[in-house]
Amino acid sequence: MATILPSDLLDPTEKKIKNWNCSFIAVDGPTILDKINLEDLEIPYESQYRSRIVLKAGELEKPLIYGFIGKSVTFLMIKVTYPFIEYEENFNISYHFENDPILRPLNKLMILTGSIDERIPQIYLSNYLDYDVILDVMHATIDTEYDDTAGIPTYQTRFNFNTVLTSYTGLTTDQYIRCSGTTESGSTYTLYLPMSTGSGNVLMIKNIANGVITVEAQDGQTIDYSLIPITLNQNQVLKLIDVGDDNWDNLNI
Repeated sequence: MATILPSDLLDPTEKKIKNWNCSFIAVDGPTILDKINLEDLEIPYESQYRSRIVLKAGELEKPLIYGFIGKSVTFLMIKVTYPFIEYEENFNISYHFENDPILRPLNKLMILTGSIDERIPQIYLSNYLDYDVILDVMHATIDTEYDDTAGIPTYQTRFNFNTVLTSYTGLTTDQYIRCSGTTESGSTYTLYLPMSTGSGNVLMIKNIANGVITVEAQDGQTIDYSLIPITLNQNQVLKLIDVGDDNWDNLNI
């Protein structure tokens, strides 16, 4: 006598991890097998940045840009939207951390958390699929200083800053460069940007004295894909982001 298996008669039930009512649930068809309630979850932050990225088909080693937060990221969430819904379990893009070449799969959702002392490293994304995917990204930092002067709590994001008096070549650790002068009337000199590597670092430059500061990229690199330097008069500020491709994007425009 032939044996009839249930799977020969019935379609397999849907087994999914879903978000529902402030929870992640594991379902098997209409049955909820397990649940983690996120209603009481709170993650503090000082600054946050939201972005949407189109990761092109075949695009490899794309740095995830953290916006004005720079590399001070302590919370990161990536939601991936694929152009098809069928066989979604086979969809994967890949990522790796800075200074760690191991590729890891990123299917539809990734959440990472860090701390002031242990930040989330720079991430590089690769799409080996033959179609584009969309990434919705939320990143945040709790890199703050706390000051309760006069009993009023205030928070302020910390920046690595450097005051220069003469011609200077920026470092990758610089986040804010204050250009002063050697005389009361200030000085005129050139500030050379760090080499663009696609780190996502944000660099702010301000001329705090009289005189004219010329901001120039190094070794044939560009600002907004132009070789023309930018000049700053007194109290003018320039905000740039290292987007790679031997280029710094000018965020002032």
